Amino acid sequence: MKRILSGIMLLSLSVTAALSACAPKMISEAKAEEAGIALINHAFGVNETEAKVKLRSAARPDGPQSNTNGNSNQTVDRYYSVTVPDGTYDGFLYDAEVNAQTGTAYFAEMNKGLFPSLTPEQKDLIDRLGAEHGLKSSNIDRELLENAGFVATEWITQTFQPKQRITEVINESIFSDNGQEPLTDINDAIVLEDGTIYYVTVIWPMMQIQRVFIFNQGVQ
Repeated sequence: MKRILSGIMLLSLSVTAALSACAPKMISEAKAEEAGIALINHAFGVNETEAKVKLRSAARPDGPQSNTNGNSNQTVDRYYSVTVPDGTYDGFLYDAEVNAQTGTAYFAEMNKGLFPSLTPEQKDLIDRLGAEHGLKSSNIDRELLENAGFVATEWITQTFQPKQRITEVINESIFSDNGQEPLTDINDAIVLEDGTIYYVTVIWPMMQIQRVFIFNQGVQ
């Protein structure tokens, strides 16, 4: 999985991690599986019941800059990876991450292999744009970004926050995955009035949701 997080995302994640550091006791694998599957099912409208759970660690820098020796102070965050396998050695259908201390599920994604095949219209669009290896900078215009933002905000409103007003939609990044040509990831940060931030990936040309990070859950 390829992640690109902006400064605002990293800052938000650091604040969440700092707050959770006050409670070192970890939840059980069973609780993590329950929380991860619940987010997967809710986000993607599926009905999964079992997953593989593994405790993982991720180091994050305590500050933005390293010292003169090239080292930096780091804090290790612990989380559970909750994976619905597809029957192969390392493949997956759905994946989620759960904070090992708070039990909050904050990330979910679906395998791009679950997407429907490209339609003839989508294939024609790819050919016309010369986007066999993903979108080029010359292909990206305001209409495309607004369309992706609309898809993301509609999904957030319908799936997670029907009563919260969206205050800002920020296009964060666009990139192509060489293993999934010509599919292109369009990443938007959706900021809600209550302070929650959804970092959503829309896949072009299907314009379908593939993953979501949720930051600042329950900040108010």
